[in-house]
Amino acid sequence: MIVRLLPAAARVAVPWRNGGGVTREVAADCTCMFGWRVSIADLEGHACFSAFPGIERSFVLAHGGPVQLTIDGALRVLAAGDIARFPGEAEVLQHAPATASAINVMTRRGVYTHRTTVRDAPFSAAADLLMPLGNDVGYAGSVLTAGDALLGGRDPILLTGTGAVLLVHFQAMA
Repeated sequence: MIVRLLPAAARVAVPWRNGGGVTREVAADCTCMFGWRVSIADLEGHACFSAFPGIERSFVLAHGGPVQLTIDGALRVLAAGDIARFPGEAEVLQHAPATASAINVMTRRGVYTHRTTVRDAPFSAAADLLMPLGNDVGYAGSVLTAGDALLGGRDPILLTGTGAVLLVHFQAMA
């Protein structure tokens, strides 16, 4: 199996669909109407999330916080490493009292499903995508930077060092 490193430094910042913030695409499937997509967003202050009808979302606070999300009227307070899952149609308001960043995992209903977990290194695990949330995780003798990503697959990937890592598993629907 070939593991592909996607360095954080190579990403280009683009405005959110609603212009309320900035995001950087980490990875996506190769279709024009994505089946799955992973991005990292800069958060600061108050913002409304864009609606993504037909999409399931997982929001993972990568660093900073706490961040408050109001999802369809229900308040959630997230610390670094916490995950909030919600449908793309949900009305989501964000309040980040200080600068923070979040990883967004999105899958199109009926095309893919996804599962997200956060684990502390060191470990060996199979995942489609792994992203360290800090700067103390190692892979193949190198130290990864927060926001770097590894595209994996079904074979286990050995991560060394310490720190939280997001693992993402995608499942194509039949």
